[in-house]
Amino acid sequence: ARGVEREKVGEVFKDIAMEEMKHAESFAERIHYLGGTHATIPMEIKTGENIKEMLEVDLASENESIEACKEIIRMAIREDDVVTRTVIENILTETEEHANKFGKLLG
Repeated sequence: ARGVEREKVGEVFKDIAMEEMKHAESFAERIHYLGGTHATIPMEIKTGENIKEMLEVDLASENESIEACKEIIRMAIREDDVVTRTVIENILTETEEHANKFGKLLG
């Protein structure tokens, strides 16, 4: 990507990164409320060598997050935890939007 196209992709990455930070904060707040402790060791950060690879890595990550959210929602339903279910459903909605944006950028 060059010029305007590169700038557009950069804005998408920036916007999604901000939303991801909000997701992490929501997770941490809910875990704390439920009496747990959130992980303080960050996961390995995967990167790409170019914009296409970065988009592919991020799309794969979003798809993994979608599956994790669905599992947490199933668990919340089993535990009759409406608040956790709602929090994660909201995150799932945004995560699916992120995956869609990355998919569109990949063409």
